[in-house]
Amino acid sequence: MIFQDASLFLLHNGFHAHDEPFRCVVCGAVCKDRIDFNCHLTSHIK
Repeated sequence: MIFQDASLFLLHNGFHAHDEPFRCVVCGAVCKDRIDFNCHLTSHIK
């Protein structure tokens, strides 16, 4: 992915592990794909 804004890049990288792109850094859950991961992230938003 290419980010035009460095802050968006940092925000993006803050949600997943670098070695496992679909592992949540908040709770450690591993998702099967990008869609599953994005749906999972909404569970942390209250």
